[in-house]
Amino acid sequence: MNQFKEKYDLCVIGHIFFELFWPREECNPQPGEELFLDEIHVGLGGALNTSSVADALGCKVILLYPRGNGLTDFAIEGFLKSRSIDTLTWPAVDNPAITIVLHRENDRSFISKEDRKALEHCPEFPPARYIHVAGINLALNFKDRLARARAAGAKICVSGSWNPEHFAYAAALHDMPWDIFILNDKEAGEISGSVENALENLPGNAARDVIVTCGADGAAAVIDGQRVAAPALKVEPLDFTGAGDAFCAGFLTGRMRGLEPEKCLSLANEVASRIITIRGGVVPDVAMFKDLEDWK
Repeated sequence: MNQFKEKYDLCVIGHIFFELFWPREECNPQPGEELFLDEIHVGLGGALNTSSVADALGCKVILLYPRGNGLTDFAIEGFLKSRSIDTLTWPAVDNPAITIVLHRENDRSFISKEDRKALEHCPEFPPARYIHVAGINLALNFKDRLARARAAGAKICVSGSWNPEHFAYAAALHDMPWDIFILNDKEAGEISGSVENALENLPGNAARDVIVTCGADGAAAVIDGQRVAAPALKVEPLDFTGAGDAFCAGFLTGRMRGLEPEKCLSLANEVASRIITIRGGVVPDVAMFKDLEDWK
């Protein structure tokens, strides 16, 4: 473990989810029957998505997450030992975060459980250039700690992560507590009424920079006071899980590399387009982004 002797590029905070992907086929065995399939996919996700992508892009990352002593906790620990991602953990119930991913046409939905109380005991954040929290709820829970980290020089990035109960909070912000706010078009519509309204009203209020991802229509944003956009790449998608998390990692990597705003969006779109060609949002092999290390 790195005991904060150096400053990280990126600190990511949140649960790591153990994921079970419900098969696309109709699966409804009768009582007493057992149905065998060629494959039932499992994976890891949540905060590990953004962390693994940023790590594969060459960022020095630390991941803060609550950990129990269940079977899924040991699976997560085993994966992390295979990577160069530093971690800082604290106690949680066993198997604190599990999700079932159900595929829908051109999208997916989730059935999840998480130990939300455990997040309240998150330790102080280590020094980092950027701190990313996936969810308005986390940004609200960590409000004071994020403010302290920002005062110490970190830039704060928050993604929407579909928290309807906190959309009104984000819409009412006016003191710009965050540096970057990343939403998808559905979240932007729920918060501000439309993508255009989000890009008009949220910059300078919720955050300095606001980015909205629009699926196949690419991404639009207000960055450094400029309206910018970048088209999506055309790929054959396998699974959309983790696409938004990958976009966040790609965008933050671009900012850390000092790229122009449009280039940051383009890099983010490139990274997200590759993630949706695999199952789940965790990078299985860092070589997946090797050619993007010097991307400009």
